This record gives sequence, structure tokens and C-alpha cells, in this order.
Amino acid sequence: MTEEILRSSDVSFWSQSTYNVKKEISGLPLLVTLTDPNGNNYRWTSSWVYSPLYMNEDIWSVKLKETGLTVNLDMNGYPSGIYEVAYYVNGDLADSFEFELK
Repeated sequence: MTEEILRSSDVSFWSQSTYNVKKEISGLPLLVTLTDPNGNNYRWTSSWVYSPLYMNEDIWSVKLKETGLTVNLDMNGYPSGIYEVAYYVNGDLADSFEFELK
């Protein structure tokens, strides 16, 4: 990953999941976090929906620029090192990944 890519409008957080529900469950808290190599944690909140319509292949994405996760980094620079992205649904860790900025 490069700083130029992170500063672009093309970088998105993308999720794909499957689950089983009989009826829609909506309004669950969704939290996406970005932690930089210095331990600074940036957060974006939204809401999550479990739906029988999507349960076999629930795919969604959001551009990082739309979340505000990179505002401080855009202003103050991106430190080199390992970044972690995690997302939580209803307070439970749903998934996470790391990438290295060189």
C-alpha cells in the first residue's frame, strides 16, 4: 500500500458475509476502525442490517473518504508501518485485517 493510494478517492472498505436469519434485524450498531502504526485509532459508525434478502451473499462497501477515517491522516501525514482495519457489529468483532504502508 502507498500513501498516494490511501489519499485517493478510490480506496474502499469492502465486506462480504453470509448468515441465516428468518426475519430482518435492523439498526444494529456498526463500527469500523482504522488504527495507524502509532496506535491512533480512527472510527466510523453506522448501522447494520441482517436480512433474508441478503443472507446468502451480503456484499457492501464504503469509500474511506466518505467515512472520515483518513481526515486526520490526510492533514498530518501517513506514518509508515502496519495499519489495522477492524469492524464490529453490535459490539462484536466481525473481522479485521492489516496492511503495511511503506
